[in-house]
Amino acid sequence: MSNYSKRAEVWLAKPLIHAVTRNITIKPVIEIKQHKKYEEAILLNCLDDCFGHVYAKLWNAQFLLEKYPEKSIIVLIPQKMEWLIPEGVAEVWLVDVRFKDMEKYIANLDDLVKKEITRFSRFYAAVAPVFLDTDKIDDYKFLRIEKFDLRQFNDLKPRVTFVLREDRFWHANRAEEFLNHVLIKFKWQRYFRKLLVWRQNKLVKQTIQRIKAYNPEISVVITGLGSNGTFGRLAKDRRTESISLAVEREWCEIYAQSHVVVGVHGSNMLIPTSLAAGFIEILPEYKIPHMGEDTVMRYSGRYAMLLGRHVDAFIRPALLAQHVLHMLTFGELYEEIESNS
Repeated sequence: MSNYSKRAEVWLAKPLIHAVTRNITIKPVIEIKQHKKYEEAILLNCLDDCFGHVYAKLWNAQFLLEKYPEKSIIVLIPQKMEWLIPEGVAEVWLVDVRFKDMEKYIANLDDLVKKEITRFSRFYAAVAPVFLDTDKIDDYKFLRIEKFDLRQFNDLKPRVTFVLREDRFWHANRAEEFLNHVLIKFKWQRYFRKLLVWRQNKLVKQTIQRIKAYNPEISVVITGLGSNGTFGRLAKDRRTESISLAVEREWCEIYAQSHVVVGVHGSNMLIPTSLAAGFIEILPEYKIPHMGEDTVMRYSGRYAMLLGRHVDAFIRPALLAQHVLHMLTFGELYEEIESNS
């Protein structure tokens, strides 16, 4: 009988058990890039089938580099995320595999590790917790771009960025959410994807229209994986069907210049919320136990309450627009607080 934490059942325990017991194997190309060499090494395993989990595990590299400067810190990570590796890492072991295949058993990994550890006098495996004190994470080490500077809040043209996906949706009501869950359960979602995306895009458009009705000069950008539907002149659409380094860099620049980023829980919000001034996350009821797992709040006190918001899954466009517009007034309060401090 397996013994594991209920919290880790879906995203860790069951995938691991299935990978080992169902004999579903893959043998991807694993490339090793060496930058420096020490006698002892620590392996940080960041492999996971979820982008956010990989990134959160990678944060541990910062602490390992600070605590063990005389050891080779080795990062095992999906190849697509090489661009996030911080300076100072001695080696990177890049696994060329899609996220959705990461649940499978990597048959050639065990032999590779056994071979490579012979190069070191001592070899350790690091614990890779995903729940870390994000106040201590230096995003620049990973993203190599400065986050939004609150001192420029009033100086920059107001920008709102929606982070969208075509498998995580903002629903108008419980009936739509229930329908989507049924489609997922019976593996029918792909047949109705365009309809679901059209419904979500309609809600986003209604929100943008409310925002621009108040101030037409507010800039709106759309990012994320997908291409179904259009936003016309309402927003600059920077969505894409496939990810590349150039796309990742462009999106990071967009987030770092955004006063507010908006997205549904699970829309890869870690990087957008790390870089933007503030965020609004649309949070489904069943995801309440996971609140805060895919967002990063860089501020404390009153700033945190004003710049980080989790709203109801079925929030109306008019109410979401009110939240956005209120957050865009933060600059006035910021100047007042700073002048009184």
